[in-house]
Amino acid sequence: MEAVGLMSGIRQVLKWVLPFAVSAAFLTFLLSRIDAGEVLDLVTPQVLSILVPAMLAFAVISLLIEAICLVRLVPAPREVFGLVTAARVKSASYLLYIVNYALGAGALTLLLRRRAGMRLSDAGGIVLLLAAFDLGLLLLVTAVGAAWSEAETPRVLVGVIVTAGVGMVGGLALLRSSRPLGPLERIRSMTLFRAARTSAPSLLLEIGLLRLVFVFNFIGLAWISLVAFDVSIPLGDVAVNFAIVALISTLPIAVAGLGTGQAAFVYMFRDWATEETLLACSLAFSAGLILLRAGLGFFFSQEFVREALKGERGTDADQTSFTGERLHEGSELFQVDLTRHRAAYRFAKGKAAGARVLDLGSGSGYGTAELANGTSSIVGVDRIVPDPSARQSSARWVRADLNGLPMASSCFDLIVSFQVIEHLRDPTEYLKGIGRLLAAGGTALITTPNRLTSDGENPYHVHEYLADELAECLSGHFHKVEMRGVGASPPVARYLDARLRHIRRITRLDPLRLRRRIPRGLAEWLFARFAVLVRRGIQAGEGLPEVSWR
Repeated sequence: MEAVGLMSGIRQVLKWVLPFAVSAAFLTFLLSRIDAGEVLDLVTPQVLSILVPAMLAFAVISLLIEAICLVRLVPAPREVFGLVTAARVKSASYLLYIVNYALGAGALTLLLRRRAGMRLSDAGGIVLLLAAFDLGLLLLVTAVGAAWSEAETPRVLVGVIVTAGVGMVGGLALLRSSRPLGPLERIRSMTLFRAARTSAPSLLLEIGLLRLVFVFNFIGLAWISLVAFDVSIPLGDVAVNFAIVALISTLPIAVAGLGTGQAAFVYMFRDWATEETLLACSLAFSAGLILLRAGLGFFFSQEFVREALKGERGTDADQTSFTGERLHEGSELFQVDLTRHRAAYRFAKGKAAGARVLDLGSGSGYGTAELANGTSSIVGVDRIVPDPSARQSSARWVRADLNGLPMASSCFDLIVSFQVIEHLRDPTEYLKGIGRLLAAGGTALITTPNRLTSDGENPYHVHEYLADELAECLSGHFHKVEMRGVGASPPVARYLDARLRHIRRITRLDPLRLRRRIPRGLAEWLFARFAVLVRRGIQAGEGLPEVSWR
């Protein structure tokens, strides 16, 4: 077990450290052959006056193309995954693309799953399809550019281009063929290939044209960079040689292609300029792209970047852990709590018919799944992954922070947010967000524990409300506020009294209230264990009541 852990740690270190080591080695080798001072002197204000506007234009065009492609391929409602959300998702993945292409693709896959409520394999299929288009088009541009410029392309390169092109076209044809493939059928039916297999031909053509514009946008930026350094090269030669440089730069062995990209750039354009000029041009080009992409990630998509980094570190668990506070379907000890929460969902179900519904703070998803049976359009939003049973419903799932909802304004007729507001120190942005997302004439249903009947021991609850206090809080954000409550039958009321007595017996052991001063993580761990202990004590003594909603 220790050996496995050690190997896993070594792989993790290599994944992050190796690209930096490779980049450093290549750059050290290049700079040992070239006058570094002369390279820096070539990056003049005049050069920057050409490069900076070109870089900004490239960033806008390329990000717009990326966002359009994602929106067209992701099967999610536009209010959930629109153009702005797609652009932010792509921007967030740029930071990991800087380390290497594989990490960036993984981050994009993870963010698509979270923000569009997709299966991981479906999200990976979309990323794979876009990467295949880019690779195929780079090869096509290389071949066409070589023919147009009448360049003497090496036979080995011609063979690679032809083989790769035939392989990609043939692979796509096999995926979309209606003929049985025998043993290969299981591979074709994998959800990873769903996007390539089922997308309409017109959509694939549209994506292909968009990616072609993307590739030419990239090559155009390279051509402008060369012009800025007074390097005059026919456009056909730029297309051929830079396409090869781009292919080498995307190999997941160096940081943002630094080092490998410079070596390839200097070699491919060696007949048109000095090594110092080419290295200066290449470094300025790479540095500009890194700064642009890092800036987009930090200033446009900080929240998304944090999500991507957590996923790359392996902290994105598919299963939600037991906390004693979050409820899960089928938990016998917590049936009273679950039924009380379900009462709110049953009430909401009566208002959900034909409505566009948002469950804000959907938790493990049991209530969202129930609402999905009464409406054709429902989205569940939470920071955690819903339980597998809930994911079988028709609901869409989005992982997001409640204070940064990636959705269009006025796009829901009914918003339910149950047992959420008590977790917030300041609910202002949360309530503003609900008001923004709610369509004209829409309804928001919000529930929270009543401080008068609560045991007050939940470490996850930042502030519990009295009825009048909650009404006053809501009236500042909504035109009309109506207060309701959830009652309890005599057997359930007796159970709740017994539970409170058990809790008080335990808390009397802590007269100094040290539980309020211990680290939060420890308090939450203890709360989960005592939540089970209390309920098991009642189950063994008074017994758990029969509960139902009416």
